[in-house]
Amino acid sequence: MLTFPGAFIAWYIKKDKWYSGIILSVMAILLAITGCIYVEELIDNFPNHLISIIYCFAMILVFIFVIFKNKAPRIIIVAVSLASIIIYIPLSQEKIYEAYNNSFIEENDIKLVGKPQIVDCNDDCKVDIIEYGDNYNFHVTGKKAKKYTFSIVDDENKYDFVYYYSKDKQTVIIESNK
Repeated sequence: MLTFPGAFIAWYIKKDKWYSGIILSVMAILLAITGCIYVEELIDNFPNHLISIIYCFAMILVFIFVIFKNKAPRIIIVAVSLASIIIYIPLSQEKIYEAYNNSFIEENDIKLVGKPQIVDCNDDCKVDIIEYGDNYNFHVTGKKAKKYTFSIVDDENKYDFVYYYSKDKQTVIIESNK
């Protein structure tokens, strides 16, 4: 009984009409965007996800050339797949890499005195200083996975920091010249 909706959808897909292309275009969008995400990962860590990329784009080709025989559903699948890739590419460039640092300043015995300020920050990164109890922490936000450098100046000292972001958005290495 629970498989009835799937069978109903498959029955409409097998009719090989224009609405069959619309029904299967949802899966084509999913495969196209997933394939694009895997291509980004492949560029950073070759050969990771190489087989996943081949699978995603091969399945779209199967939708186009094996499942459908008429032109209408084929055109719909091609148009939807290309449109989703064209729309996804500019949107994927707007990733935000960010990290809250809740312990680095304390672990390295950095005591910020007075009202600290950010100086010498990269153009494409934003650093916010957050008051945390009787000390301060910082929040770094950037649009690319790369090295960000910035300095914090308080009433007595200047501290230089370097953040390294990896593409997986999980690895953050912090250095300081204390």
